[in-house]
Amino acid sequence: MTYLAELEGQPVSFVFPVTLSRALRRDVLMRTGVEPTAAQIYVPGQFTDLSPDLRTRVVDTWDKINVHVDEEERYLPDGESYVHMNGARNDGYLWLHRDAHGRWVRYTPGSEGDAIDVDEVFFATPGRTIGALEHLRSTLDDNEMEALEAMLAGAPLVGDVGENNALMPDAVLGAYEGALELAQRLIDLVDGGTRDMSAAWLRGAFEIADEAIFLHPDPGQDPPNRPAAILKQTSRQAYDQARELLDQISSVPAATVREKIDRVCFHWWSLYADAPDERKVEALLKMAVTNMLNDVRLEQAKRQAAERYEHCRASWIAKHGSQRLKRAAARGYRHDGIYRDERLSVELPGFVGSLGRKPTIRELVNPSEQALDLEAQALARAEALGIPEEQVRLVFAQPGQASDWSDGEFVQIEGYLGRHAVWQSVSGERASDDIPF
Repeated sequence: MTYLAELEGQPVSFVFPVTLSRALRRDVLMRTGVEPTAAQIYVPGQFTDLSPDLRTRVVDTWDKINVHVDEEERYLPDGESYVHMNGARNDGYLWLHRDAHGRWVRYTPGSEGDAIDVDEVFFATPGRTIGALEHLRSTLDDNEMEALEAMLAGAPLVGDVGENNALMPDAVLGAYEGALELAQRLIDLVDGGTRDMSAAWLRGAFEIADEAIFLHPDPGQDPPNRPAAILKQTSRQAYDQARELLDQISSVPAATVREKIDRVCFHWWSLYADAPDERKVEALLKMAVTNMLNDVRLEQAKRQAAERYEHCRASWIAKHGSQRLKRAAARGYRHDGIYRDERLSVELPGFVGSLGRKPTIRELVNPSEQALDLEAQALARAEALGIPEEQVRLVFAQPGQASDWSDGEFVQIEGYLGRHAVWQSVSGERASDDIPF
């Protein structure tokens, strides 16, 4: 006995975004006075009305691409809803697909999703390392270049329309077949180029191989910058200099290296895209390494200064600190403010370490004679403490909240104990707390 049942499934909407070539748009304009937009969408009519040959080509092409359609629900005046197509873009040709960042990746057949970022593949040319796309472009004529850009934009290039200026299925399918051929050429280049073979999750900011140096941008950026490379075959001098520079930064924190190399990658493909590798290494990588080493030296100097400060503070507290200060230090409480104020009262009596929260301080104009006299005394005392003369200035201050000092002239000393700013009021006046009623 034979049982007949309707197969389960859903109809397929074949949508083919395309780009009208410049020559075609000019031709239509010349013939009709209407300039068509470059971006068009072709949707075949009733699929079963197409010839068997066209249906075969449609399905074969559809199996090799990955079109994304942007749709939204709209409503007719009577309230009935319908789906409106806002746009479409093809994001896949064979094993070449666009990723979430808009970058093209080549997936490996038979693998568990293994993919190669097209921008991570490099080729040597005389003096300059280039990427796979640039290498492909160098082999194309003007018409093929236009077709490549349309392919990468997700809408293959159409060069012909029908008698009524309508898109023809044969021309649209031909455009996609041509785009698939270009995609295959790019895939072949990716497979044959030079790339960092280390596992992506193990990579640092750079990798040094026998034949190339790879610079990897920060993967946390969205979108990430393009990676860069210096192939030994391109320029032995650039390769050797880059290797020598990178050998110097073993002591630099990984986060700093990642940040600096990320900036190198950005400028590599923006300001210096057409520059030879030797110029890029000299202008970008050398500067980055210099900045990294300077940062390391600066941080080391800061640590040493902090250690000296801590040692000096502990020594002074042991010899001169009050019981309060000694107990706070012994119990591990933050006590730098107590230390500053106690030492200030001994070494610079009359000075205070705070003018309240968010005081307003600016350079004093037309200082009074009293202010200049007080400054002269402060200069002598600062000299005895080893504080440079330029760190002693007269200022006009408006003390902030939680300060009882009045607005006026102050002597300011910066760098007291190597880190504090302290002040002495010229007038010595305190703000009144009297409420005027």
